[in-house]
Amino acid sequence: GAFFLVRRLFEASTRCLPFVAVAFIPILIGIPSLYEWSHQDVVRADRVLQLKEPYLNVPFFIARSVFYFVIWGFIANRLNVWGRQQSEGDARATHKLSMWGALFLILYVFTMTFASFDWVMSLTPHWYSSLYGVIFIVGQGLSTLCLMHILITYLTKGTRLREWVPNNYFRDLGNLTLAFTMLWAYMNYSQWVIIWSGNIAEEVEWYVPRVQTSWVYVGAILIACHFVLPFLTLLSSSVKVRIDNLAKLAVLILVMRLIDLRFYITPTFSPNAYFTNIADIGAVLGLTGIWLWLWAREMMKSRSLVPDNDPRFAGTFVVPDSSTTPAPEGVASHG
Repeated sequence: GAFFLVRRLFEASTRCLPFVAVAFIPILIGIPSLYEWSHQDVVRADRVLQLKEPYLNVPFFIARSVFYFVIWGFIANRLNVWGRQQSEGDARATHKLSMWGALFLILYVFTMTFASFDWVMSLTPHWYSSLYGVIFIVGQGLSTLCLMHILITYLTKGTRLREWVPNNYFRDLGNLTLAFTMLWAYMNYSQWVIIWSGNIAEEVEWYVPRVQTSWVYVGAILIACHFVLPFLTLLSSSVKVRIDNLAKLAVLILVMRLIDLRFYITPTFSPNAYFTNIADIGAVLGLTGIWLWLWAREMMKSRSLVPDNDPRFAGTFVVPDSSTTPAPEGVASHG
């Protein structure tokens, strides 16, 4: 039941995928500047890159990127169509969402794993990590949950919807955020321990510019503010049952998520600089603003803020027709 409050928000987010695909075009244009394996002279002088050339080459890289977005677009389309059919009372749509949703999740994990290998890990083509894809997928899950905390807080501000929703729904969202926070820390720690214990030159290569430069302080900040502080805060049940508290914590985690992504990418190009130019900040703010504008337009197309006719929540509580209608006796204490 944790996603009951945010499912419509998720659906609107998936409909913004075309914008994300367009925003990826500059990456394709910048392949020669980003990836050393795209230069034939570099590959000819490097035995390791020669062995990886059947996979790491520009045409295949572009084809795979297009394939990822096609798969994700297909998944988003199907889930939105079935979600709309369910709202219209089609019982078969609920079965499709349950059955195909699980298969789509597996497909997404596979495609995003390879996408993280292609787009980020190949920035350091000699280096490899079997946990890399999982780390990015867990980070995406955590970022998505935190963004949903903020958006649902904004959308329900000034309404009485929060009074109608049982506390356990908010607690579930908080527990999921705690789980993803712990999983993010576990995966990153596991990757470090495996590489440290192996002590292989190709594996150590990635950590050198992040440990032997001032980026080590960024790593310390991530440990403290991306894991320790959120972990200790989310242990409190009083925090998790109030969406306002979750939203405040979510802002911190989202900032840490941006820093974490920079920690994974920027040292490869600038081991002694946190920012290279104003575009490092401006691009993030600009793309975020455009995405939020598109998301708001998609949300306006939704019939309601919460799913209609979902049999999994039938009889749990009644969603009011008006935000000003007082909650019936017993509903507020359901959680």
